[in-house]
Amino acid sequence: MNPQDHERACRLIDAWHVEGIPAPEQEWLDAHLAECTECRAQALTNERALQLLRSVTVRADPALVSVTQARVRLWA
Repeated sequence: MNPQDHERACRLIDAWHVEGIPAPEQEWLDAHLAECTECRAQALTNERALQLLRSVTVRADPALVSVTQARVRLWA
């Protein structure tokens, strides 16, 4: 497998978790992951990392939350 395929797969794995990817790209990625143990391991590592991040509770000071919300509304 050529390095460009691995690079493309890594980009698609990251995009898939963040914003999703178009169906043709998903099909290519699925086929690549079925053949490539290196990229499949990377996809699994990313998935585990995201699961761990989602399991962490984050507490913020209410004043910080209010200020942040106000700034977001100002810029929106």
